[in-house]
Amino acid sequence: MIAPPPDDPRDLADPAVPAAAPPAAPRLEPEGAPPEPPKGWKRARIPPLAAVVGVLGGIVVALGANLALALIPAVMIAGEGVSDPATAQERVMEIVMTLPFVAGSVLLLGLGLVGGPMLAAAFSKTSFREGLGFRGAHPLTFVLGPIGILSLGPVSDLLVRTMKAVFPDWSFGALDSIEALTHNYSFWALFPFIALVPGFTEEIFFRGLIQRSMGNVSWKAILVSAVGFSFFHMDPHHVAGVLPLGLFLAWLAARTGSLWVTIVTHAANNATALLASQVAGVEADAELPWFVLPIGLGICTLCVAGIYWATRDRARHSGPVSAPNGTERIVPPRGERTPT
Repeated sequence: MIAPPPDDPRDLADPAVPAAAPPAAPRLEPEGAPPEPPKGWKRARIPPLAAVVGVLGGIVVALGANLALALIPAVMIAGEGVSDPATAQERVMEIVMTLPFVAGSVLLLGLGLVGGPMLAAAFSKTSFREGLGFRGAHPLTFVLGPIGILSLGPVSDLLVRTMKAVFPDWSFGALDSIEALTHNYSFWALFPFIALVPGFTEEIFFRGLIQRSMGNVSWKAILVSAVGFSFFHMDPHHVAGVLPLGLFLAWLAARTGSLWVTIVTHAANNATALLASQVAGVEADAELPWFVLPIGLGICTLCVAGIYWATRDRARHSGPVSAPNGTERIVPPRGERTPT
């Protein structure tokens, strides 16, 4: 005898009670998708698109702010009723060479140079420490970096003199204006705006944003950072003199993996140049003896060798930002260790 089929449970259910919904299927991640990073972890390198937006945004803010500042001399001249073009030009130079105007220009420029990288890192969820380079380094690099860049002074001087001899008209007079400014104000009045602020803001923009977003250690990243930094100074004579310094700073950033080292080195170079200009006085244009050049290059070579030795632990000094997949790498918050 064949047993009857069991009653369907749905036939026994109370019609007044709705049937329970079937359990939801587990959410499947797409094949090959990276795991969700732990809370608080961030990227190691700023992605290319965010870096480009940061660069363009920083430039627009810096130029826009300085264009707005440039309206001040125009308004002042109009209020004074100056109509002669030559007199107006002289009056403009008097205004822009005052310490308040120079300070305002440097600070507004720095706003763009710092704002662009900071926003690019924040919106792309990139670690400021890794993405912009706010990392520590061997103490010796903070000593050899400034000595090395100062020893390149004769090379910069030679390049500037060569440009003046070959292309005497290719200049906006920037170097002469800087020299005149250093003679009108004291060292301590100019130090924040000639050495401290530029050393901090320009390094964040060129070594922090541009170079590190390109991987930091490649020759392509070094050259783009150095050449961009040089042309940022605009005046062709000034550009030539800054180029070897930019190459040294870019290499230093790549070797040490630290923005702090290049900030200290950059600020020390500017401060020394400011002090030397004030001490030299009317002899600032005196030609350096020929033997200073090989001596400077020799000292720089020794500094490079010392920095190379101090940073021989490449895994520590390069960091995850320099890895080929740097934009995909994630780093933990400070104090939290990477799981093994």
